[in-house]
Amino acid sequence: MLEKLEAIKKKWKEIEQKMNEPSAMANMKLFIKLNKDYKDLQPIVEGYDKLSLIVNNIESAKDVLNNEKMKNFVLWLKKSYLFSFLSVKSWRRSCD
Repeated sequence: MLEKLEAIKKKWKEIEQKMNEPSAMANMKLFIKLNKDYKDLQPIVEGYDKLSLIVNNIESAKDVLNNEKMKNFVLWLKKSYLFSFLSVKSWRRSCD
C-alpha cells in the first residue's frame, strides 16, 4: 500500500514540475488538465505524508523501546511522573 501511495506522490511531483514549465503555461488546455490532476491528487499525497510520519514515529518508538538505556530512562520517567502525580494529589487533599 505504501508503495502505491509513494508512486502517487511521485506522479503528483511530476505534475507539479510540468505545471511550472513554460510549454504547459503556453498551452492553456494542458495547464488546466495538469492543475485538475494536481488538485485531485493533493489530498491523497497529504494523507500519505501523515501516514508516513506515523509509520516513522512508530519505528522510532520501537527503536527507543529496544534500546536498553532508553528502557531504563522510560521507566525512570514513569516513576518520576507517578511520584509527581501522587505528590500533587496528596497536596490537594491536604488543602481541602
